[in-house]
Amino acid sequence: AFSEDGKKWTFERFRLNSSISVLDPNVVRLEDGRYRLYFDEGFRDPFNRRNSGLLSAISSDGVNFKVEEGIRYDEPGMADPKVLKMGEVYRLYYPSDEPGKIKTAISYDSGFTFKKESTLSIQNAGASFEIIPVEGSWRIYYNSLEGTSVAFSSDGLNWKFE
Repeated sequence: AFSEDGKKWTFERFRLNSSISVLDPNVVRLEDGRYRLYFDEGFRDPFNRRNSGLLSAISSDGVNFKVEEGIRYDEPGMADPKVLKMGEVYRLYYPSDEPGKIKTAISYDSGFTFKKESTLSIQNAGASFEIIPVEGSWRIYYNSLEGTSVAFSSDGLNWKFE
């Protein structure tokens, strides 16, 4: 959707120069002003939890995207990826198979390639979560046994339950 004032929105479908099905989209604005769309290809094998890996497409206007060659990151079972620019790096977060765990990967090349970084322990974290910037730090909202829970981090790796 598009809005000039943040109040009135107009639906606009993004366009991809491919017939690939997009699953779990996540868009990040790059330092040069372009947009990178991260996504899983819309095919998953429910028996071995294998997908095509984290793919991406690039756009100068945030609407018309061109699929980039190659895979940004690949781990069996990865779903619902979230990429954030944190200082000089881009960090990928995705749910772990282990309860209360979220995995991360890191990129030093503007989010083009990622390497495995860490497995975070976040009190009762479920598979669904969102991370937002808050005054130079980060806050994660996630599903837990208690409902929606919140944790805070100054570096994106060490989280304190709020």
